[in-house]
Amino acid sequence: GSSHELASVLLTETIQHSLYVVKQPLYVLLLDAQSAFDKILREICVRAAYLAGTTGESLLFLDNRLKNRKTYVEWCKTLMGPISDKLGVEQGGINSDRLYKLANNAELLVTQQSQLGVHLGPIHVASIGQADDVALVSSCPFRLQGLLTLATEYAASHHIQMVASKTKLLCFAPHGQEDTARYWEAAMPILFQGLPIPFSHEAEHVGVMRSTGPLTTPL
Repeated sequence: GSSHELASVLLTETIQHSLYVVKQPLYVLLLDAQSAFDKILREICVRAAYLAGTTGESLLFLDNRLKNRKTYVEWCKTLMGPISDKLGVEQGGINSDRLYKLANNAELLVTQQSQLGVHLGPIHVASIGQADDVALVSSCPFRLQGLLTLATEYAASHHIQMVASKTKLLCFAPHGQEDTARYWEAAMPILFQGLPIPFSHEAEHVGVMRSTGPLTTPL
């Protein structure tokens, strides 16, 4: 709950700072990973847990828990299974969110360290994420392309497949700079898997619908 809210608030503050403080366009790329919770390798999560300080029996329990899971499916009052789960962290489980973040934090750290995002005073923000909901932000389309390259390289090394068709690109333009937004919408400078990503006027991130439509007053 609180993590989703914090991610939502941080994106809101980043948008507001760009529109009303530095008064420059903000480009937001919302990534979509295909069945991320189900496809992440357990070995990656176990290694990340070890690097985070988990040792001894706790680490052995985590490894055994992830590699000895079985799923049962009920359909029309008929129980099917068991299905032995060889991958993933059991999406919908009590700890699945925390386990996935063990691996996904690497993506956020790498993009944050790139300095390709935006600055809110002394704070640099390049990626905002909660589990598999990741938003890349930058004031420059070409820097945003660099962030996307880092994110896709992370995905390739972590057995995660990004879905280009579900990836959303938004541009929040301050008053008086709408022509800049329209220019980049026509140019479509962000490429994903060799194809340009069209701009969208609204998209959802951590359960909050974002719209690039004009606001009558600042929030």
